[in-house]
Amino acid sequence: MDQLDQITLPNSIIICPICKKSQKREDYTILISECAFLGGKLERYQCPDCDVIFGPLKMLNLDKASLDLEYMFLYRFYSEGDTTEFEKKTFFELNPQKNGKYLNYGCGKWSRCIDDLRSEGWNVYGYEPYVKESSQYIINDIDILNKLKFDGVFSNNLIEHLQNPILEIEQILNFSLPGGIIAHSTSCFEYSYEHSRFHLFFFTGRSFNYILNSLNLILVSKIIQGEYICVSAKRLDNSQSYPTT
Repeated sequence: MDQLDQITLPNSIIICPICKKSQKREDYTILISECAFLGGKLERYQCPDCDVIFGPLKMLNLDKASLDLEYMFLYRFYSEGDTTEFEKKTFFELNPQKNGKYLNYGCGKWSRCIDDLRSEGWNVYGYEPYVKESSQYIINDIDILNKLKFDGVFSNNLIEHLQNPILEIEQILNFSLPGGIIAHSTSCFEYSYEHSRFHLFFFTGRSFNYILNSLNLILVSKIIQGEYICVSAKRLDNSQSYPTT
């Protein structure tokens, strides 16, 4: 694939997945790294119009079935680190209530987050499509999830993996009841951990504001604590006011 890219990429017109502007390849800032998971050369592009960094195209352009296979193979030998504390911190950005029901979207199986929160009296479930779990509180089937609604949805180290962030965040919003907050935390709001072909987006500069505007969302909070960066948002409600920065 890398050899083919050397032939096809130099004269390519590339569309930014966030702001949808078409640019010649040389009009982007080109960022090169090598995949730590034997995925070869990683060529990414920073958009001059919205600042997002995206790529590699060899991953972004995969169909869903092929991308699913990539993840299933990866998780045969690789486990994420324990991000329990980051996940719990993100959960509390939902301003949760004890009588509410909440979803950890893309929860994996490596943290204690759901068990910890449930032991503290919070009604929290997880969704994980790639790593099968036997827990009654973790949903593996998207058809089951589509029938449910939650008072808030949160994720950690997820949105950088989405092939189509605007569409998929909109789908995540559909799991939330009216007035519910979504909160996403990742170090990839900066150009960080770029040596993974599975990191498709880095939401630098103005790029996440483009997503908020596209989905008619308003920023509720943004927290930066070292590598922990969390953004929470909700659908615009003209009867209320929220911070804009």
